[in-house]
Amino acid sequence: MKKSILFIACILAITSVYAKGDTTVHASLVTLGSKFYFPNSIGMSVPFNNVHTKLRDGLALNIAAEYRPNNTNPFYLRLDYDVLNNNYTSFVRTLPTDVIQGKLSSNFILAGGGYRKKLNRWAMYVSLQPGLGMHSFDRAAVIPDGVVISRVTNDSFAAKSALGLEYYIKSHFDIFFEPSYYKYFSHQGFSASHSQFAGFNIGISTARF
Repeated sequence: MKKSILFIACILAITSVYAKGDTTVHASLVTLGSKFYFPNSIGMSVPFNNVHTKLRDGLALNIAAEYRPNNTNPFYLRLDYDVLNNNYTSFVRTLPTDVIQGKLSSNFILAGGGYRKKLNRWAMYVSLQPGLGMHSFDRAAVIPDGVVISRVTNDSFAAKSALGLEYYIKSHFDIFFEPSYYKYFSHQGFSASHSQFAGFNIGISTARF
């Protein structure tokens, strides 16, 4: 977890420095690289309540790549890798893990598109991205010598929808706030009881020239 936070923090810092130096000089250029944006964000993962376990609010991380054809075209394509981490306390013994208190990691690899409306320095966008969702959790096994803890992963079809607000500091550099909704389409494993999450992220996005 600490390594993930440091990794995202370094990406945000490097991207910010790069954007300040690069967009000032090349903002007026239209190149292939200027059509690719790299949004990176960090925020809060909020699970939906269920009767089986108590999931606490956790950390949400996002790394993405976005293709915008040009400034006059409001449609765009986007590829995301999202990580949500939440600690849980189980109330029943029928879950796929026998660890009563543990950590549930929800990873998503998503691809889709969206629509963006710009108003001077401000912009609003919506996106819809289907893809792969992966739940990772601990499972304990009792052996003659003690207890063995193993990490188990369940995957299924998933989707993400988001509504974002951006403010452009430069023409190719913005800060944004993104509320999002995640959904697992599976009735097996942890996905049966933890199929919905909300995310609230803030981050920066810049183009590569």
